[in-house]
Amino acid sequence: MNTSETTQTVATEYNGWTNRETWIVNLWMTGDQGYYEQLCEIISSHSDLDDQAEALEDWVRFEYDGEYSSIWADLINNSLAEVDWYEIVKNESGLGLIRHEQDGKRLNQRAKFSIASANC
Repeated sequence: MNTSETTQTVATEYNGWTNRETWIVNLWMTGDQGYYEQLCEIISSHSDLDDQAEALEDWVRFEYDGEYSSIWADLINNSLAEVDWYEIVKNESGLGLIRHEQDGKRLNQRAKFSIASANC
């Protein structure tokens, strides 16, 4: 087995989310009032989950504005490509459940936003 085979990682579930990239974007989008308001605006402006997911990705990529070629742009774009945008909007629109791990047991529980009391 060569070195690249032993160091290559596979995207795996993280804190009940598809992967770490999805979890961290969701954490920011639901943990900051300004981002959360934008997420709710995106969800309320589009009736279809696919359209909501695409609009959320477009908005995040626009906010990032990574036009310049650099190692940082490559790393960020690679991470954003791994995000399951559909999972985020489905969860926040009230149609999905997120999973949390607690004491090694899976629990299903609705997402709670620390600033707002309800989903969008």
